[in-house]
Amino acid sequence: MPVVSAIARALSCVIYTHRTAAQEALREIKDE
Repeated sequence: MPVVSAIARALSCVIYTHRTAAQEALREIKDE
């Protein structure tokens, strides 16, 4: 089903962007 794969792809993209954003925030906190 293409709909399921599209949703899974969107979810993985959102999770990836949130993960990298969290890492950037943690890095900024450590630098201070």
